[in-house]
Amino acid sequence: ADDPGGLNARELEEDRRQAAPRNLLYNAGEALDQQSLGLAFRKKFGANRELMLRNYYVQRDFTNRLPFDVNSNGQGGSVDLDRKVAGLGGNFTWTSELGSHSNQLVIGFDYDAQRDHRQRFANNQGVLGDLTTNQDEDVTTTGLYLQDVLSLSDSATLTLGGRFDEVKYKVTDRTGVSGTGQRTFREFSPMAGINWTVRDAVNLYANISSSFDPPATTELANPDGPTGFNQDLESQTATNYELGMKGLITGSLRYEVALFHIDVKDEIVPFELEGSGQSFFENAGSSTRDGLEASLSMELARGLIGTATYTWSDFVFDEFRGVDGQNYDGNRIPGIPEQLFNIDLSWSHDSGFFTTWDALYVGSFFADNANEVKTEDYLVSNLRTGFRWGSEKWLFEPFIGVNNLFDKKYMANIRLNASFGRYYEPAPERNIYG
Repeated sequence: ADDPGGLNARELEEDRRQAAPRNLLYNAGEALDQQSLGLAFRKKFGANRELMLRNYYVQRDFTNRLPFDVNSNGQGGSVDLDRKVAGLGGNFTWTSELGSHSNQLVIGFDYDAQRDHRQRFANNQGVLGDLTTNQDEDVTTTGLYLQDVLSLSDSATLTLGGRFDEVKYKVTDRTGVSGTGQRTFREFSPMAGINWTVRDAVNLYANISSSFDPPATTELANPDGPTGFNQDLESQTATNYELGMKGLITGSLRYEVALFHIDVKDEIVPFELEGSGQSFFENAGSSTRDGLEASLSMELARGLIGTATYTWSDFVFDEFRGVDGQNYDGNRIPGIPEQLFNIDLSWSHDSGFFTTWDALYVGSFFADNANEVKTEDYLVSNLRTGFRWGSEKWLFEPFIGVNNLFDKKYMANIRLNASFGRYYEPAPERNIYG
């Protein structure tokens, strides 16, 4: 895949179909070759006990070219990554009776190991240059979890659970530079939830849960040198509170509404060092995420299903002083629109003809932590129609579709906190596929 990069406002105005000049100069892009193999085993012991075991293996060869030769901290613009990943896990489910109440207990484990050999070279305008980084990156994760679902009555259930994770990172430099080191993150994440089925049309639920999000190896990239890990980056943790209601009315209308509040500590946030040409990551002290999610699905006529979803988001940094020394307390978290609305109409006929139309509204949002760059809102629509014919052995389905039906100008992606104002990745104009 070629990487057209991000445009600044002037380039966007001149020609929104162009690639960023530096991306053309350095032939930016990537190539990936991957194989995977896995096996899952499931065994029942009577009617009330079940064992599940799994394992997998993945090999990945990845190369890319970033739009610079060697950045300001000595990292080359060409990456060569050889990755091997293996994992295994399992869980045991036991359903029993506690007095007159049904109870289901699940206990399980996960173990995964990732071994990377990462090399970086200077990118001499698309030609491989001198070696700048040569290191091994090992990640080993171990997880133990427990969950119990107890039926309190015919209409109410209580769920309690918890998970302990340990994630170990180790980097070994092969060049003799002092980039060798290791990081370890450990966290216990409990949860509790209750569900009450008032009737088919009204199901009420409430959950309190915590989450643990350790940084990925790419997020641990060292902004201070060509090798090693970022020793200042911490894992992200959160506590989530959720209240919701869902149900089925008259057999044809399904709805769900949920309110949530999330307290996040050490949120992992991207930033770009000027002259580095790549993203690095830092922690925001604390942030708050409040929101509402709602969905409605209904059979409007025979063969015609309508679905609508809406999300309101109020995501704010509470305490955040960036590595650039700026204070972002009280600013909105970039990349998250306050309003998001989607509608979908799907029609199918017994003869085999079908048509789907959808429209997505995305509200404006900020592209930077300082909240100085704001994107425009947009409404984009897509249409797809075709014919489905099948027999016992064959399925034949010709179709044609139009993306961006009304030829709107909008952004497919916004590069958050991009240096030199290169925030914008324009979406394609109206396009047809079949």
